[in-house]
Amino acid sequence: MCRNALFPGALLWVALSGCIKDDAEAPDRAPGTRVALRFEHHCDGMPFQRDSLCTDGFGTLVRFDQVRFAIVGARLLGNEEDQVFCDEPNGVFVADLLAPDRTVDLAVDRTGEIHWMDTRPVRTTDRFPGLLDSLMVTGPAGTFPAQLDVRGVYDSDDNGRIDASDHPFRIAVPADAVGSPLRIHAHTLVPPSAPSELAVAVNLTALLRDIDLPDEPITIGQGPYATQALFNFRTRVLGADNKPL
Repeated sequence: MCRNALFPGALLWVALSGCIKDDAEAPDRAPGTRVALRFEHHCDGMPFQRDSLCTDGFGTLVRFDQVRFAIVGARLLGNEEDQVFCDEPNGVFVADLLAPDRTVDLAVDRTGEIHWMDTRPVRTTDRFPGLLDSLMVTGPAGTFPAQLDVRGVYDSDDNGRIDASDHPFRIAVPADAVGSPLRIHAHTLVPPSAPSELAVAVNLTALLRDIDLPDEPITIGQGPYATQALFNFRTRVLGADNKPL
């Protein structure tokens, strides 16, 4: 039987509930098994470090100082739709580039290979205590909750390096009312009666695809680069196989 879980180490502490219960006689049942979910940021195929450098969509050198987004729900699936390892529709996870070791402990009751995770971005209609407050961003048009907030420094003098003279960039995308679901490629093996880890790759290299930062380094709210960044996030950043459902 699945049990409630909390998100330790997160800025928000939101109880998870509602794991799906299946036939206890099934041979792949393993009550009490746990999976530690975390997000693993990469830049050019390497694990992200504070001094990692990437490029925008037109080759300008960038350094990411912060990438934050929130997801709601975690439905872990095998290769088949009926292979449900756990369904936590009300779980909240704030992914933070500056907190790489943050995890959420999910209770599962099935062994085998996990291949997918269904989730969705935070939306303006969410009513989790403190969630929207923690994601607030202030821009020229006012304050709003962001479903994606990206900050860093770009090579503004085009000298081929990031140094103290370079300028900051920021793209903050408002949450919307829909928050269309995502299916994320997320693979791990769940052994019997032993904890495992599910590391979901975040591909920072793809985050600024088709975005020319020197053209518009600050986009807070609406705009073509906010739209592009959100498209990249949904279709490319969370793994090459990830697409909206």
